Amino acid sequence: MNIKVDEIIKITDGKLITSEDTDADAIRDIYLKNIATDSRKTDRDSLFIAFKGENVDGHRFLTSALLNAPAALIEEDFGTEGLTEQEPVKDKAYIRVDDCLEALQKIGKYMRTKYTGGHIIGVTGSVGKTTTRELISHGLSSSLKVFHTEGNNNSQIGVPLTLSRILDEESDISVLEMGISEPGGMDKLTDMVNPDIAVVTNIGIAHIEFLKTQEGIREEKLRITGRMNPETGVLFLNADDILLRDVKGKTGVKTYYYGTDESADYRAENIRTEDGMSVFDFCYNGKKVTVISSAIGRHNVLNLTAALGVADYLGLDVEKTAESFKYFKGQRQNIINTSAGYTIIDDTYNASVDSMKAAINVLCNDVKTEGRRVAVLGSMFELGERSADYHKEVGMFLKDKNIDELIIRGDEAQLYKEGNDIPARSFDTNAEAAEYLKTVLKSGDTVLLKASNGMKLGEIVREIKC
Repeated sequence: MNIKVDEIIKITDGKLITSEDTDADAIRDIYLKNIATDSRKTDRDSLFIAFKGENVDGHRFLTSALLNAPAALIEEDFGTEGLTEQEPVKDKAYIRVDDCLEALQKIGKYMRTKYTGGHIIGVTGSVGKTTTRELISHGLSSSLKVFHTEGNNNSQIGVPLTLSRILDEESDISVLEMGISEPGGMDKLTDMVNPDIAVVTNIGIAHIEFLKTQEGIREEKLRITGRMNPETGVLFLNADDILLRDVKGKTGVKTYYYGTDESADYRAENIRTEDGMSVFDFCYNGKKVTVISSAIGRHNVLNLTAALGVADYLGLDVEKTAESFKYFKGQRQNIINTSAGYTIIDDTYNASVDSMKAAINVLCNDVKTEGRRVAVLGSMFELGERSADYHKEVGMFLKDKNIDELIIRGDEAQLYKEGNDIPARSFDTNAEAAEYLKTVLKSGDTVLLKASNGMKLGEIVREIKC
């Protein structure tokens, strides 16, 4: 950030509160260089934001946060609710705002307006947006200096936190992930990010509990183009997604399609797996480039095609971009070769019906296995009133799959047993599941772990990868 306290006050429409013995003018001139939302991670350059969450009120930690940080955004006045037993500390700036989240978003939007780099690419979708964002960033980095979202900072909090860093280093282009979970969410994100290029990976059922229908999800996702200039805005859509296939010409901006469908402007053909790598021919503008990538699975071929399409649109060397994907290391679906000789497909970050099916296909089709195939599958969350049906759908998908054993975690995950005859075991805790796996996994086996993040299957991965 590297902006003064006084500027933060103006950006957020805040009110400065200080102790009586503090020089308020001197406080206004203090520079802030980063934002902290955790009181344990503040430093002498931090602006601490006292969020009021469902379970934790950041106002309770103001004293510890300001042992290091010089300033904080607060929603409460001293003497009320969370600040009943606290008083302003000398030489600290308390910026009183009506809503800390709205204030953070105002800061994010302000930092975006100061960005003078090149294009800003927004990436959204029900499934695959993180990997697609990573692939686009990785591919463009072979020719450009890229600023991008880190981790999973794609939310109403994560996006402005990402934007607060956009001026930290000079960049040629930015790639920002934009995730939504409720109606109106995309409008808030586009107001901050204001992308001029957008990529929509697919329309699934993630967050359908709040967005009600897939058509509602599609409408919300496509609002990513809401602030685009009709003359210069560009949208990339997945031609293999039936809900996106007929959108062309209806978005108000120039639209390109990517995928395997014959209608795609950027198309993947002759898809196969060789030596544990995805291999396919990328067809574009009458040309063809063979792509070899460590991002395995048909779903990742689509993600790679999107990244290559963006590179071509930007006028970059497509062959050079394609070459870079041989060395891609993504955040998700980590493949671990253990010292015991078995392979772990760690896809524990999150899950929806579509991503669950994609992960199962990777286990069954894309990873060479000399021994048994074991699937450890947990419950999927935020699927609304049809959640049971969606879990049964995964069970039906497992029918005739070459999986030797199914390990189940979670109440609704028990429905994975329906529609197939795969030998299955259920465990009440991750610890119990891990202990069992350590006794049955042998050299040459491959085990997939997949569930919504709340199931914490990463705990099992940590136990069995030793």
